[in-house]
Amino acid sequence: MSPVREKRKEAQMTMTELARRLEMRLPRLSKIETGKQRLLAQEVPAFAAALGCNPVDLIHAQEEVPHV
Repeated sequence: MSPVREKRKEAQMTMTELARRLEMRLPRLSKIETGKQRLLAQEVPAFAAALGCNPVDLIHAQEEVPHV
């Protein structure tokens, strides 16, 4: 699960609510949550504020490399 989706669910927030808070279109948010698009560095602070989490939680989780 993406860190954005994980934190959104922890916050008991819908995708629609998060998209509205971020002033972002729902399809873009969906792509970020499903890993089809990466969260841009300049977007991290806004996402963290909207989700009520530490920006590091969103960055560090994206950098993890799956074990092969």
